[in-house]
Amino acid sequence: MGKLSLLLLAGALGAIACGGTEKKEAARGGDARTEDAVESTELKGCSLVTKEEVAAALGSPVNDGEDQGLVGCSWKAQSGARVGLDVYAGNLISAGTCAAQKSLLSGRLEDVAGLGDSAVWASGGDLVVCAHHAVLKVDVDDTPDTPDQDREAATKVARAALGRL
Repeated sequence: MGKLSLLLLAGALGAIACGGTEKKEAARGGDARTEDAVESTELKGCSLVTKEEVAAALGSPVNDGEDQGLVGCSWKAQSGARVGLDVYAGNLISAGTCAAQKSLLSGRLEDVAGLGDSAVWASGGDLVVCAHHAVLKVDVDDTPDTPDQDREAATKVARAALGRL
């Protein structure tokens, strides 16, 4: 194989490898970020909502929030219900983050008025709230409540978090 063929092959492989990263980042709704940039964010769900606020939203005592990766926090109620809160802000947000999070929702979608700049509730138990400086995703799982009660619980958690941003 000649030098030109090897150079073209190396370039093609490099383009394929880089394209995979761009596709993953596009699905997340953002541009490629360096590891240092992602680590520099200190804003997580556990720092924005107290366990008392989550307990009040669910109507059942909950455990202390547990960190879930770079952006999330999760609380589990004595009733077995679970609330998760993901916060995308600072280095983790771009112009496409809101649209990307909304595109991942499933079930019947309903706009929620008066919450952030825009908010959407999915009948599957997820609420995405877009504010000019952050995107919140609240999920409510395994509750014995009706979908309307789950939506109200998610809305209460989102309001508490928005109040501290």
